[in-house]
Amino acid sequence: MNYNSLLMRETTGYSLKKHGTDMKIIIADDSKLIRDRITERVELIDNVNVVAQTTNSFETIEEINKHKPDVLLLDIRMPEGSGINVLKYIQKKKKR
Repeated sequence: MNYNSLLMRETTGYSLKKHGTDMKIIIADDSKLIRDRITERVELIDNVNVVAQTTNSFETIEEINKHKPDVLLLDIRMPEGSGINVLKYIQKKKKR
C-alpha cells in the first residue's frame, strides 16, 4: 500500500467538531505545490476547512485577523518574514 492510499484510508470520513462548527485552518507556505498538497489532504477530513492559503508573513497575519483560525500550519522560512514572526505577532496580540 502506498502513502497516498494509506492517508486516504486514514482520513476519509474522519470528523473533527469544535463546539458544533467547522475547524478553520490557514496554510502558510511560499510553495504553491506544498500549500495545494496539504490542502488536498486536510480537506479530506470532515468538518475541517482551509479558509486561506498564504505565501508570506504579512498575508498570513491579515488572514489570521480576518478568519480567526483554529489551526495554523506555518512554514518557518517565507519571503518577507517567517512563521516565527507570525507566532511572535500572535503572542504580542494575545497579551493585549
